[in-house]
Amino acid sequence: MLFFFQSFRFFNSPKKFLKFFREFGSQKEVTLKFGVLNPKKDGTSSKKGVSRSASLLRKLTFSERKSTDEQLKLSIFPLDISVRKNINLGSGKSVLLEMTLKRNDHRNLINPLDFDDFLEMTRSFHEWQAENCELEQYDGNLGDPTFSMFYSIAFFFEIPSFVLKITEMTCFLVWDDEMKKLDEKALTDVSLKMTACESEVDLQHLLLNPSLIYLNDCACNTIRCILQPFSNEPFFPPVSSSRLKTINASLKLITDICILDVWDEFENLANPSNFLSLELKKLLEKSAEKYGETLKKMEFHELCRQVQSLWLTLSNESHPYCIFFHQFDINYIGAAMLKLDLSLAKAIRRSLINQLEEIDHRNPTELENFTKTTMRLFVTLRNLLNLIETFHLPDCRLFHFEEWFKEITVFWTYSWREVTQKMVERTITLDEDGDSVKYGARRPLPAGLYSFLCIQKGISDDMARLEFTLPHHLVICSASVVNIMCQNINTYAKKLFNEAMRNHEEKASRLVRATNGIEQAMCFVEEGYRRFAQFQRVEEIVDKDDLAAVRTTSQRLLKSTRDTCELQISTLLSHFVTLKNDIVMRIAKNLCADGKESNGGLKSKKLDILQIPFFPFQFQKSYKREVSATERIESILECCYGLVDDVRCLLLPNCFKLSTRHFATSLETEIRKNIRQKQPAEYYSNIYIALKYIYEFLEIDDRKDINLLSDLHLNSFSTNDLILSYYDSLCEKIDRTRFGNSPHVDVHISYIKMDDENTISIQIKLVKMSPIEWIDVLSDRVDYFVRLELFPKILFPSNKFDSPTTNPMPQSTRPQWKELFEIQVPLECFFLRGACLAISVFDHERFVDRLVGRGFISLHSVPEASEEKPTQRLQVPLLANDFSDQNNVFYQLLKNRSCRDAVAKEFIETRTRRHQRIRALQTYIKRNRHRVGHMLLG
Repeated sequence: MLFFFQSFRFFNSPKKFLKFFREFGSQKEVTLKFGVLNPKKDGTSSKKGVSRSASLLRKLTFSERKSTDEQLKLSIFPLDISVRKNINLGSGKSVLLEMTLKRNDHRNLINPLDFDDFLEMTRSFHEWQAENCELEQYDGNLGDPTFSMFYSIAFFFEIPSFVLKITEMTCFLVWDDEMKKLDEKALTDVSLKMTACESEVDLQHLLLNPSLIYLNDCACNTIRCILQPFSNEPFFPPVSSSRLKTINASLKLITDICILDVWDEFENLANPSNFLSLELKKLLEKSAEKYGETLKKMEFHELCRQVQSLWLTLSNESHPYCIFFHQFDINYIGAAMLKLDLSLAKAIRRSLINQLEEIDHRNPTELENFTKTTMRLFVTLRNLLNLIETFHLPDCRLFHFEEWFKEITVFWTYSWREVTQKMVERTITLDEDGDSVKYGARRPLPAGLYSFLCIQKGISDDMARLEFTLPHHLVICSASVVNIMCQNINTYAKKLFNEAMRNHEEKASRLVRATNGIEQAMCFVEEGYRRFAQFQRVEEIVDKDDLAAVRTTSQRLLKSTRDTCELQISTLLSHFVTLKNDIVMRIAKNLCADGKESNGGLKSKKLDILQIPFFPFQFQKSYKREVSATERIESILECCYGLVDDVRCLLLPNCFKLSTRHFATSLETEIRKNIRQKQPAEYYSNIYIALKYIYEFLEIDDRKDINLLSDLHLNSFSTNDLILSYYDSLCEKIDRTRFGNSPHVDVHISYIKMDDENTISIQIKLVKMSPIEWIDVLSDRVDYFVRLELFPKILFPSNKFDSPTTNPMPQSTRPQWKELFEIQVPLECFFLRGACLAISVFDHERFVDRLVGRGFISLHSVPEASEEKPTQRLQVPLLANDFSDQNNVFYQLLKNRSCRDAVAKEFIETRTRRHQRIRALQTYIKRNRHRVGHMLLG
């Protein structure tokens, strides 16, 4: 080996050296021959049969004869390892020998081979082989002599196979094609061999680091050469994945070099992977920057189309590009958009400002087109942002694109309103709707309602697609969506109202469909306005004050729209009820029929109720017998129930409630027209009970604006009940009277049950009376006394119940009687509401006792006596003696009934005489004031 290397340096030329090596001959198999020698008696051995070995054994001495010679191949002996060999000596004798093959290493006599020399030697070998190659292209394979010589030198200097392949790869990367073109297969083969032996590389070898440095330089130069033809390639936006195939194939070899694991072991060492990524990123950014410059030169509409095309392209075509650049650790979309971001932002903002300056605000068509274009651009930018949002680009201006549209959202709301208004006006009319029969068992609705609801939902969908995150946009658009929906409801309701009010042969059906359509449109918005206006997003983003403003505005708009719609619905229902007025009139006429007329039978007069469609068939057939009052009322109620049930099936719940009010009003009007005056209480009681049931069918409560039920209820009272109610109202008036400066009497009162348990004993102790400033005192002499009376006289006649009286208290303005009285009352009258005890205060005079005031205590309110409190103190206010019964409803009813009722007549006459006496006394005193005063003083 030393000879070979010295020869290589002596010839100074690989060509001469290889010629010499070829003449020298090829390597032969070396064998070792040895034999056993027979030593002489003098201790010397014969030289005959001695085998000479190359450098392994110099002398081997064996005895015996020459026929025992054996041959061993050196290749079977490992270096520096002892091998035991059993040698046959003949005659059945053998000797066990232990042999060790040693190497005489003299490489330290030669200076180590540096990388430059090894690189020059490698290039010289391959260049010489390429010159002597008969093929058109050099395949990188060395011939047998050249291969043996090259690898023997590498073996001699202990150069690893990985370094050897790196050196060959660097030679091939900078190959001079003018001498002979290099076959690409040579690079591929070396790359495969280099990868295969990478795992066996010695990281501490002196030639590994410089070989990698040189390989990096060669690879970077190669990368520049490979990427040069692609410098003008439009990497952004993506066009087609087919264009990537060429560059991908060109970078295959370099990629294999870049992915070697050995680069990871030398972190401080430059590697071609980073350079390749940097160069590819430069090409990508250059392409994106060039694309951004073209955006700046575009007009607004062209720019919008280009942005839309960009998003579609990135969505559909960017996946192969992302994969290609990802293998070089490049974020394709992120790197491109960062470079494009500034140009895109400037181009869009400039175009929007110019459009705002040029737009004609009074041209609806131009505004609509502007809205459509800008909304489409907004949605596209939103989609583009969602696409790049996963790449975490905080400095990207596209994240703030909503601020570019701050002055534009108001145009969107205006266009939403205008467009939807036109669409609502073009919805299907009731004339094209057809009859309600087609709805079957469902409530009839206008056919155009579905289109209208879709229009309403479309506004919400438009807003949802925008996905606002800026509070400014959310506040404006949320409030505007509710406002536009309410305006659309008003427009649709007005359209249905006008169409339903026109004369038509199916007017009733049209009124029902219009009513239900307005109600359903209103309910649709009321139930979903929070979702339509994206209140959940508003609550998350907008501050409390703006949120409260949006809520208040929305609720106010909905309430105003509801009021307007209910007014229109009420008008439609009033006309619908008018169409059913014939049934209402029959019900009212038969309800108000006279009892004698009703009980006279069908032979004398047929009832109108028999003509009502809902009247039971069995009563129409039973005309040979009299119809009782109960049967008549039941028939009327069944007829009302059928009418109500029919209306309930036609109308929505809220519309049904509104319709029942109109039916009730219409029925009450007809009842007032047909009701008989001055009838017995039973007559009014039957009408009252029937009307209460009808109200229950109609699902309405007694309303304050309807006095019919109250009038019927009062007229249904018996005379005795009216009298009791009259006195009960006086007791309630006493209870509502505030003391203040008004006079009152202090009494101790309670009751106990007698032994027979049918009589109540009332214990009354009169104490005193408060000052009476309002009394017109004619002189210093006032003599007060108290009379206790039970009212009404129909329960407590004067001939059966006494009226105990106190003694007058002479000349006293603060009388104190302190007298105890006991009054016994029947048990059945004591707890009866209206039964009362009257405490009347009189001024005793010479000619006539003057009533000062009267108070009332309800008997049922008197407390029961107990051991702790035998009596309880009460303060009873006194009503002035000039109080009038003209405002008392019970008094007026008794007065109206007095012409035909003896009890009522007697009550009214008694009260009239009392009022006449009071007025006569007051008149007399006024006329003879001074005279009466002197008489009293005398």
